[in-house]
Amino acid sequence: MADKNQNFSTILNIEEITSRANFIPMAEILSDTDASAQLKSLLGHYTLKDKVKCGISSCGTMHNNGYLVNLKNDSEIIIGNKCGQKYFGVEFTNQRKAFNAMRTHAEQFSTLKKAYENLENLKNEFQASLNLPNGLSFIEIQGLIKRFVNEEFDYWMRDKIKNGVSSNGIIYQEMFKSKEEMELERLMGGGGRKYISEIKRVKVAEITAYEILAKWHEAEKLKKYFENFHRELRDPSGISNDLFKKLYQEYKKYDQNLKDLKNFCKLGNKLFTKENILKLRELFDKSHELVKIEDYANQFS
Repeated sequence: MADKNQNFSTILNIEEITSRANFIPMAEILSDTDASAQLKSLLGHYTLKDKVKCGISSCGTMHNNGYLVNLKNDSEIIIGNKCGQKYFGVEFTNQRKAFNAMRTHAEQFSTLKKAYENLENLKNEFQASLNLPNGLSFIEIQGLIKRFVNEEFDYWMRDKIKNGVSSNGIIYQEMFKSKEEMELERLMGGGGRKYISEIKRVKVAEITAYEILAKWHEAEKLKKYFENFHRELRDPSGISNDLFKKLYQEYKKYDQNLKDLKNFCKLGNKLFTKENILKLRELFDKSHELVKIEDYANQFS
């Protein structure tokens, strides 16, 4: 099956075509009527850097993409899509659709075959993404997030953190505006009697990577995706068509999911640092609350 699939690889070098025993640069085809009964089969698809001349004598159009075709007399020529449709009509269109479907399957087969043969390396790379050198592991980050959201501090402190830190980690404080600021707002508003608030919101801190607190469920799903895929991946030779389609569709997500998983671990290591956690002090003014924040932050020294 693997050898058969190789026949559908895209040809990138014109010498692969011109060196074939039955290849001829030009076939004497003067009209679509003359060509209608000459097409035997499509042999390959090519995409070339330099343009080549169509192999139909009455055309000669220069193009980069097309098909190597076999004629009824067993000679082989190259043609582009438009010439194929013009001269060989419905027969070419049907063969092209079938050939492209087989070529797509061959490419997918090759992709899955390489993934299966590289399975141990894939597993090792996945494990490495969970355990950054000299940093917190995925499991440690996951545990820290769950405890931070549900267990660390008392109810009132957790509630204040929940309401006082934006989803992207910004902490604001309300402060009184200066007379100059209020006067400037009034002037910019046209100088009328419009109400001007005495209070403004000022950004006092930004907690790095705070957004991952809301994404640990997504990270957990990513980890399960890799565990399931590694367990289910099979040699594509001889498997059912349904399983083949399922594995290929799952594998299409692999690179992006691995990138997302690595990013989660990197952000987790940025979130849980002493300096970053200490920014939470901006929310509190009672001494015992400040001590709790500092004690919690000190574990990340």
